[in-house]
Amino acid sequence: MISSADIVATVERLPTLNLQAIRLMGLLNDENVTFADIETIIRTDPALTANILKAAGSAHFGLSRQVETVREAIALLGLRRVVDVVTLAAMANVIPDRLPGYDIGAQAFWRHCVAVAVISERIAGALSTGHAGLAFTAGLLHDLGKLVVGAFLAERWTESKTTFRGRLLTSVKSEQLILGVDHSDLGMLLAQSWRLPEVVALVNRSHHDPFPNGNEAQDEDRTVAVVRTADALSHAFGFSAGPLGPDSWPDPAVLEFLNLSQVEATHLAWGCMDAIDGLVDLQFQIVTPRRIAVGAGA
Repeated sequence: MISSADIVATVERLPTLNLQAIRLMGLLNDENVTFADIETIIRTDPALTANILKAAGSAHFGLSRQVETVREAIALLGLRRVVDVVTLAAMANVIPDRLPGYDIGAQAFWRHCVAVAVISERIAGALSTGHAGLAFTAGLLHDLGKLVVGAFLAERWTESKTTFRGRLLTSVKSEQLILGVDHSDLGMLLAQSWRLPEVVALVNRSHHDPFPNGNEAQDEDRTVAVVRTADALSHAFGFSAGPLGPDSWPDPAVLEFLNLSQVEATHLAWGCMDAIDGLVDLQFQIVTPRRIAVGAGA
């Protein structure tokens, strides 16, 4: 089992998401924010400026031409899309070359995160759900805890492979049995440490929990339900983030809460394939990506 002190020490060693990305997320609910406010935040970071111009010109964000200035990108995209673009660039910079313990590389983890983000946004848009503006970001950042847990899994990987060989366990169950904690718990801790929006911390904490039954579900559970559904569908479509993935189909209770059928959910995900491929390729265009070696002894 891992101690609280070891967890805190590992979290503190991780680089935070870009400060400008966090500041922009905080503006999403500010009715008085102006284009000038947004531009001022972005222009303080030359790499971020370059990245938003690259990402804004991608097909997923619906622009038919390459944008040339930050102000033009803001005017064409709007604040919500700017936050999506900036978060993409920020996330690409904190993914290590390889996630120890999960035995996957940066590209596989990125593909999974992007797939969950895009599918989450598509589902939220189709349902006109609350917090739809943060569905993409919450989906992209839903597995932050794996950046922390991987280090501890790596230390016990030989033991865990022997102990759990042949047992059909989800990643969460395996992590709990090996470490006494899982990536959902640590994802919430990391989101709070980075001062990300509350809904992002909630999604990290709850996207593998048993879903509340019937009237017990609250409004804030809607974004969690959207990301849970997108997470399951991403695995079903081959965008997995490691050998110990969750079930490959959405929980019927979650679909019922969203008033969404299995066929409808699958159809929505199927329509996301081109967008996912386009944003996966974007990772390799990010300016000066920061690669970190996540290790308990680093």
